[in-house]
Amino acid sequence: MGITPRTIQLIERAVDRARSQGTERPVVLFLGYPDILGTPENFDRALGPERASRLEPRPNADATVTKTRAERRGAKFIPSIESLAAILGFEVRCSDFARHEGSEVILDLNDAPDPANENTFDIIVDPGTCEHIFHIGNALTVIERFIRVGGSVIHLTPVSMGNHGFYNVNPVLYIEFYHANGFVDIEYEISPLMNLDDTALATHPGLGRFKLEPECAMHFTARRVTRPDETQVPIQSHYTTIRPPSVTRPAP
Repeated sequence: MGITPRTIQLIERAVDRARSQGTERPVVLFLGYPDILGTPENFDRALGPERASRLEPRPNADATVTKTRAERRGAKFIPSIESLAAILGFEVRCSDFARHEGSEVILDLNDAPDPANENTFDIIVDPGTCEHIFHIGNALTVIERFIRVGGSVIHLTPVSMGNHGFYNVNPVLYIEFYHANGFVDIEYEISPLMNLDDTALATHPGLGRFKLEPECAMHFTARRVTRPDETQVPIQSHYTTIRPPSVTRPAP
């Protein structure tokens, strides 16, 4: 899907948090090279006019899919993630199952986590990738294993977009998974995907049922404070009253 001005604000918050913990230049892993979608006015609001003026166009922004997606949302140009990294002060890494841009680290989220990358990244940003991964639970395991203690995760994920990907994701999946694996400051908000101002329809701090209109997406964030020896797979807390007391189990 790409990232929006609201995603940029959440990334900056996570970068500032990592820097306050002594990491001068946090390492941020993007799951796929992200399209940064917004109008000049959106970027001015997210970054301030001076910093927004330093955004540079993505080299291949005229690619048909990317250009069409941006124009549909009223964007004038698509900035490069490298220019955003320079403005916010982080080191950028992008991964994908193939080198579409040429700079990606090869990473298939259907595969088991590579031990060499465990406990490595300060921030992981999912710009709309997990919903396209058949083994989505495995993708979450990879993310969980790769984030160091003190690090943050940010998801931008569809919740009501028919046939956009394999899945629409309920917030409860992320809430229960990250809570079971040592994350706190769990937050999410839901907005119409095409709304570049990202005005939240609703911010849901809990697990209660709710209704949504079509074409909505979720921003989800959480911060890691502990790291279990093995990834914990949660049982949905709604059912723990009829399940054994232990509500988590190691991933297979």
